[in-house]
Amino acid sequence: MIDVASSSSSSSQAASAVKADSAAATAVVAANTSAAEASVMALDEDDEKQGNDTVLLRSKDGDARVVKRAICMQSELLKTMLTNDKEADECPLPQVSTKMLDLIISYLTYHHENAAVEIEKPLKSATITEVVCKWDAEFIDVSQEMLFEFILAANFMDMKSLLDLACAKVPYICARMRTCAHARTMQRRVFWLNVQCVCVCSIVRWLR
Repeated sequence: MIDVASSSSSSSQAASAVKADSAAATAVVAANTSAAEASVMALDEDDEKQGNDTVLLRSKDGDARVVKRAICMQSELLKTMLTNDKEADECPLPQVSTKMLDLIISYLTYHHENAAVEIEKPLKSATITEVVCKWDAEFIDVSQEMLFEFILAANFMDMKSLLDLACAKVPYICARMRTCAHARTMQRRVFWLNVQCVCVCSIVRWLR
């Protein structure tokens, strides 16, 4: 004879066990889902932080360069643009050529890790290597035309240290020109006209 009560009790226990196992499984799935979602959210936040860590600098030629925001902060112009618009991901530089932009990025990158030392004025040496560090002296050892571009770009981007360096190079260029055969050529007169007419404000600010 079958014990109906006992059988019914066993069925109830089995059903309860199944429900318990199902609830436990559901809880595990829910926990794993939450963990996965949290992981995805963390990755998204990391990606967002990494994306916000860089900015595009676009030259007047239309070329763009990716640079870390922290490095850009050495330029007062870029610092103002990025501070006023924290979501900005691109900064146009309509007065800076691609070639000059690459050089400026090289300067900013180096001096981000190696702080630029203020140049003592008036200059107290006949050679620029005794006035600035070796890296700066080699960096600014450029042609007259390129030096002129440096002064314009540094003034536009409001980079005092680079403007100081470029202006400090001018007397050494002039001294070298006085000892060369082409000292009285049109090239010298044009160079001086450019410096005096276009860069006078920058040089006056440097001398203060």
